[in-house]
Amino acid sequence: MLAILYYALAFVVFSLLPFSTPQDWWMDLWSSRRVGVIGWFHSRNLLGSLVAAVPLVPLLLWRFFDQRLFASLLIAAPTAFLTLLGPPAAACRFKVGAS
Repeated sequence: MLAILYYALAFVVFSLLPFSTPQDWWMDLWSSRRVGVIGWFHSRNLLGSLVAAVPLVPLLLWRFFDQRLFASLLIAAPTAFLTLLGPPAAACRFKVGAS
């Protein structure tokens, strides 16, 4: 259940993030353009993952404080499975922000 909640939150967060090209100040920080672009999208993915995980923290602290390894496996394994194989077909009918 926690993995599904995290996956759903991540889906919402990433679908609401606007696509943008790397800014000039960002590209000036790196030695090559390729490193700058890869770093830009990795930082966006990291930010989106953290924003999706923050609402789960109080629930995890309350329920799984003594079983941290179990809780991390309970979330990470199904999330990795859903990330690799995609969501179930029934979940793809809905689009966030569609009117």
